[in-house]
Amino acid sequence: MAYSPHRQAAATSWAGPHGGGGGHPVFFHATEQPEPAGIEDVANLALQMSLGIVAVVTLLIGVVAAFGIREVKDVRRLTAQVRQELEQSESTRAALERRLSDFEADFESIVLAAHLFHEGENAYRAADYDRSISYYEQALTLQPENSKIHIRLARALINKGLNSRAERSLRAALRKNEENSDAWRALSTVKRYVDIDEAIRLMEKALEFDGTSIDNWNYLGLLLRDAERFEESLNAHEQASRLSPTDGITCFYKALIMLRIGQVDSANHEFYQAQLHAEAARRVNRIKPIWAHVIRWSYLHSLDDRAHEEEAVRLAGTLADLCHERRNSLAVIGHMLFHLRSRSVDHRTDASIQQFPPEHVAEAVGTG
Repeated sequence: MAYSPHRQAAATSWAGPHGGGGGHPVFFHATEQPEPAGIEDVANLALQMSLGIVAVVTLLIGVVAAFGIREVKDVRRLTAQVRQELEQSESTRAALERRLSDFEADFESIVLAAHLFHEGENAYRAADYDRSISYYEQALTLQPENSKIHIRLARALINKGLNSRAERSLRAALRKNEENSDAWRALSTVKRYVDIDEAIRLMEKALEFDGTSIDNWNYLGLLLRDAERFEESLNAHEQASRLSPTDGITCFYKALIMLRIGQVDSANHEFYQAQLHAEAARRVNRIKPIWAHVIRWSYLHSLDDRAHEEEAVRLAGTLADLCHERRNSLAVIGHMLFHLRSRSVDHRTDASIQQFPPEHVAEAVGTG
């Protein structure tokens, strides 16, 4: 067979290690060259793998780019939001600064108004109504819608006899709050000496809005006393007494009515209780000195002996000095006259009444 340079035949030799026969067989493999078709397949496979890798890389690049674009949009959106929030924050800060400035101004106004009102109250308790009116009016310039100041101003004006101005102030308070019981009671005070029936009607209106006020019940009792409806008057004061059993003024009003309707022993007991409670209130500045003195005068007069009567006359002189205003003088004389008449004492011979200006006595007698 001819020898081919492209193929080596496999040969099997039985020569031993030393070239002799009888040894182990030794195999020799011929090295074969690949066929041309196999190379093309490998090239095609490599090309396909390259294209696949390029496609994957391209996809990855696209995905990264898409995420990158979205992140940029998010950043821009967040930046716009932050800018808007900063603008809103600046606007809010400016608004807060304005409100803080307004609050500081309002706070100063409230503090000053409270101070002026307090000074007005001190002057009112001292029966210095001109000074109390001045303080209340100054307080109103700072708080023109404050109903409480309007009412206290009206009370001071009433005590000066300035009823028209007082009524305007009270109407202003009622426009703010139609259910203001204190305003209705003060308005009733304006009408007391000019129209007793209207005064009672207004007082009943006050009680509709506040039936738990001892001041409301006591003032209704006074008006009913003026109208000589004594049983009804006593009932009103009893209602006040149930609300506040230790109120000296209530005991005093009850005592006067009891004396008038003939319950002398009960009246004397109430006069005693009245002066005890009034003295306790006076020590802590919870009652005006004028009314504490009136109650004390009635108690001394109820004892009905010479020594206490002389003390009562001296106290009446003190009362006359304290009553700077005609309105107060008439109110005090009115209580004293009612007491004396209930004891069948002629006021023209009573030394206590003679301590007051004759024109005030004559006016009180006429209105009583």
